Parts: sequence; C-alpha cells; structure tokens
Amino acid sequence: MIGGAFSDAALLASFLAGDYHKPSDDLRHPIPLDGEAEDGALHVVLGRMLADPAIFPGRLQSAR
Repeated sequence: MIGGAFSDAALLASFLAGDYHKPSDDLRHPIPLDGEAEDGALHVVLGRMLADPAIFPGRLQSAR
C-alpha cells in the first residue's frame, strides 16, 4: 500500500480492525478521505520519478 494516510502502523491496524469491508460496514456513513490529495500527489511524483530516464537509464530501451 503506497500512501501517507496511514503512516502510523497502530492507526492502520485500528482502522482495519473496525468495520472496514465487513458485513457491519455501513456505506451511508461518510468515507474518511483524509490525506487523499497528498496520496495522489505522491503517486504522481513516484510515477514521474520511475519514468525518468535520468534516474533509471536504459529502462525504456530494454523494454522494447
């Protein structure tokens, strides 16, 4: 899982121990989206970094 919303292992464990993806999960309650914009920005940075031939030279040429 790539993201910063649950960078604290105890917080993530607490969230996953709750109603997440269980029969008691009620979709009428708001979904917590704290940190989603930051996670999106992180994915953009990672994608650009991984696609940058200056950082990973020869990567694209060897894939052809």
